Amino acid sequence: MQFMTPLKNKYPKRLEIRLYSCLPALHVCRIDNEIFWGPYIMGAQSRNTPTFLVSPAGVMFDILAEHYNQIWTDPRFSRIGFQKVNRQYIPIV
Repeated sequence: MQFMTPLKNKYPKRLEIRLYSCLPALHVCRIDNEIFWGPYIMGAQSRNTPTFLVSPAGVMFDILAEHYNQIWTDPRFSRIGFQKVNRQYIPIV
């Protein structure tokens, strides 16, 4: 988390980092109206695993968006990664 501290302090309103408290099964990356997703495969580098693209027209888009939102917003599954101290953000460990 230390390597992210300068970015968080430079862009405090544009960068939010949360830490998993559950084991992720999928990676999900949303860019505008597209979602890239794929499985986490133990022992494999991400670049060597399949990645799929879904658009809003497909049923998977809503399923993956809801999956991501539930992990992001539910304190059972993730928590805030930084706290503000004296106008600076520091990692929460």
